[in-house]
Amino acid sequence: MKIMAARIAAEGESYTTSLFLWKDIYDSTTDPQVKANALRHLELLQVKEDCSQLDAVADEYAKRYGKRPARVSDLVQAGLIRGIPRDPKGFAYVLGQDGKAELNLDSPLLERELLFDRYKKVTP
Repeated sequence: MKIMAARIAAEGESYTTSLFLWKDIYDSTTDPQVKANALRHLELLQVKEDCSQLDAVADEYAKRYGKRPARVSDLVQAGLIRGIPRDPKGFAYVLGQDGKAELNLDSPLLERELLFDRYKKVTP
């Protein structure tokens, strides 16, 4: 039931609740497969939070300079962040064509994110 509740919370955009539930699952299970699944979800939730924060900083950049930044390094040069943030696997985040933060194409988390997104679209 905890896993179902965590998924529902994530799909309903309740990241705090989903994070709490997946952390509880990770901490309380002895099943290695459940633990690995919980870790994958925790990493992807961290990615969503990181991207949300980077998008907020990019919005601030756009207010100051009248355009969205082309690269994350633009945010560093503007003094809005201290360094290039990295995903849980250590890959630097990038800004997509729309100026929104996203996973680096080299990050193994990108494949997981795409799989989870595809899974959400086919399950009611």
